[in-house]
Amino acid sequence: TTRNFNFILQCFSVITVLSLRSPVNAFKAVKSGVLEVVAEAMETHPSAVNMQRQACKMLRNLALEAKIAGENQTAIIDRLKKQRERTKERYNNKMAYK
Repeated sequence: TTRNFNFILQCFSVITVLSLRSPVNAFKAVKSGVLEVVAEAMETHPSAVNMQRQACKMLRNLALEAKIAGENQTAIIDRLKKQRERTKERYNNKMAYK
């Protein structure tokens, strides 16, 4: 729904700001599972330009700052790829039942 979409967009904005120049916040966000949420939202709303833009900004901050805090950038990318695969699989399963 639009309400959920706007809420997610606002959350992405907050995490983007909180993770800017803050390795601790970025590390906590990554460990809390935000990458999976971002990947799913980006897959679910591919034409939502504002969400895609905000998600990319957030991912940039998380990748740069979490690295400083000890999270490997390759591990972040791998987690995003796995979530993308799971999202595609769920989508394909839904389409198979229609």
